[in-house]
Amino acid sequence: MQRLIYDQKMVSKEEQLLPFGLTDIFGEFVHSNHIKILHFWQLENTFILGMKDTRTPFLKNGLKNITSPYTPIVRNSGGLGVIVDAGILNISLIFPKTNELSSTDDAYEKMWHITQKAFPELTIEAYEITDSYCPGTYDLSVNGRKIAGIAQRRVKEGIAVMMYLSVNGNQMARG
Repeated sequence: MQRLIYDQKMVSKEEQLLPFGLTDIFGEFVHSNHIKILHFWQLENTFILGMKDTRTPFLKNGLKNITSPYTPIVRNSGGLGVIVDAGILNISLIFPKTNELSSTDDAYEKMWHITQKAFPELTIEAYEITDSYCPGTYDLSVNGRKIAGIAQRRVKEGIAVMMYLSVNGNQMARG
């Protein structure tokens, strides 16, 4: 199966939703063209809310408390919000749905194993870090400290596994 790597430049504030739109387009493309895409992207000082966040009773009041330099947007995947900035690398792995990779957990496992291969000197574990922001079953951690969170979106027969990876900066302050 062919592979494509798309290393997108830093996304401007005016185009913050572009990576999410590309995820849907790529999701349809990978199925019909039997290709895998690895998409790297970054956003400037953004508070990305998940779909679960939009169902909170006091969302409008909460959004009033978000201060500069962060701009809130809502993503079409995942559960809870995350802060992204120049120290966060977002990685989307987009591939066609197959019998071997049809379950949600199978897709998460694939991203976890790719991340482990990228950092062979680290022991990366996948489990929920309950006291972290945006906790999930496949939080990736090193020595018990969360370094990445994974979300998933399925479009037609394409699967997109999206991960934010804390490369540098103050992860505790982001939380």
